[in-house]
Amino acid sequence: MAFGFFKSISLCATFRSPDREGAYSWWSYRTNAREKNIGWRLDYVIVSDRLKPRISEAAICADIMGSDHCPVEMTVDL
Repeated sequence: MAFGFFKSISLCATFRSPDREGAYSWWSYRTNAREKNIGWRLDYVIVSDRLKPRISEAAICADIMGSDHCPVEMTVDL
């Protein structure tokens, strides 16, 4: 994903953890990748830089099943 473009228009991803390994939101069914946690980060919550200070939590809910994707969430303090 071209995060440089998002930055250029004052947008950012709410969940950013470059040092954390295994933070994926999609796994292939074909290779049983979810059990091995071999996946990709395909799902994002993108917000404006102005809203960013109000984000108190952002997470990938990898324990929720039902699809080859898992939910991503954020909490905004209003």
